Amino acid sequence: MIEGFLLNFILAMCYPTLVAGADLHDIHVSKCEIQLNEESSSLEVATQIYLDDLQSILSKHGADNLHLCTERESKDADTFLKAYLEKKLQISADGKLLSHQFVGKEPSEDQIAVWCYIELKVPPGFASLKVKYDVLMDLYDDQKNIVNIKARGKNGFMLFSTRHFEETIQYK
Repeated sequence: MIEGFLLNFILAMCYPTLVAGADLHDIHVSKCEIQLNEESSSLEVATQIYLDDLQSILSKHGADNLHLCTERESKDADTFLKAYLEKKLQISADGKLLSHQFVGKEPSEDQIAVWCYIELKVPPGFASLKVKYDVLMDLYDDQKNIVNIKARGKNGFMLFSTRHFEETIQYK
């Protein structure tokens, strides 16, 4: 409940900025939802990132003209996107880095962001999860990344910035 309130508060504070620049957005925020699927022993991750920012950072990493989520999308788009997310979204269980399985992506309803879906296998009975999420922080000094995590009956909320972009949650 408190996580939802905080997310709504942050977005409400940024709303005037969003409205003021219809074709540009001055807010630099992404969100990430992580949920444990006990049946498959995996973390299911959905992250939402503004398309223009994502294309800018991928371009800085040598992936020009990807045209993400359009009819002109490059056939290599998912490869570049997956590689970037593997560097910028890292989750460890009990100190062991989990490997990504990129499931796919889709544009947001308003077509200004992209949802990326990732699955990570976790060992049964893990005692801690460490989340590092510094997407777009090498593009913007004021980037904020919001992470909600649900696992083992615990709901966690994290707000990451360029000074603080990783946290560990204990489950035992």
